[in-house]
Formats: sequence, structure tokens, C-alpha cells
Amino acid sequence: MTKASLLCVFALAIAGCTDERQSAQTDSQSTQSKVSGWVPDRAEGQALYLQTCLACHQADGSGVPGMQPALRAGSSVMTDIDRAIEVILRGMGGAETAVPASGEYAMVMPASAHLSDQQIANLFSYIRQEFNGTSPISPDKVRAVRDQLE
Repeated sequence: MTKASLLCVFALAIAGCTDERQSAQTDSQSTQSKVSGWVPDRAEGQALYLQTCLACHQADGSGVPGMQPALRAGSSVMTDIDRAIEVILRGMGGAETAVPASGEYAMVMPASAHLSDQQIANLFSYIRQEFNGTSPISPDKVRAVRDQLE
């Protein structure tokens, strides 16, 4: 079996997994909806993560030392929400419009500006809740960062 085949099988297995965290996250999401009126679509966030982030940042958000940063709690990547959204929108390293690479990691990250504010909010909320246990972010927050960059 090729590496690509193994990765696909692994991604499908992860996509089908459920655990007690989903129940806790659903409770967190209903609290969030009472506050802001918006609840992230966890399924879409997870699907986007599997499609666009998994190969580099790993199924558990641990990244690869020296290659791609971790997305887990305590990671420098997760400390500044605006910066993280900017990196999702612009990418990092490589392209002229990307956020300059720090030199700490060897790989570049492609831009995801083609995703809607809703999709990015779902993706980033999934990452924040799944790997950090922190609150989701809204499409309005993504829009505000996108507007600042334009």
C-alpha cells in the first residue's frame, strides 16, 4: 500500500471517529450560540481540516518538529487569533503575498483565501476546540481580519 493510500485510509478512519469530546463540544457550541447567535459546523470544520491541514499538521494537531508547527494548546501558532487567521488566509512562506516564514519550520503553507469566512471560521473553530479546548471564532472575526488585510 502506498503512503498516499495509507493517508487516505487514516483520514477516513479519523473522519468516522466519535468520542465523548463531541458531546462536550456540542454543549460548548450551544453556549456559544446563546452568546453570539452563531454555532460552528463541526463536521465542515473537521472535513476541511482533513482535506487541507491533516497531511502537515497531523491527525492530532501535533505537527512535525522542524517541518510544520503544532496546533495544540501552548503552541505559538495558537496564541494570537488574528495572526492565525491571517496565516490561514495568506499562507506562510513561499508566495510573495504570504506571511513571511519564521525560519523555524521548513515547509511553506498555502493560502486558503479561497475559503469563505464561514468555512474558515468552521475550520479554525474545529482546530481550537479539538486540539485546544478553546472557544470557537465567528465568521465576523474572520471577515474583520480579511478586511484589515485588503
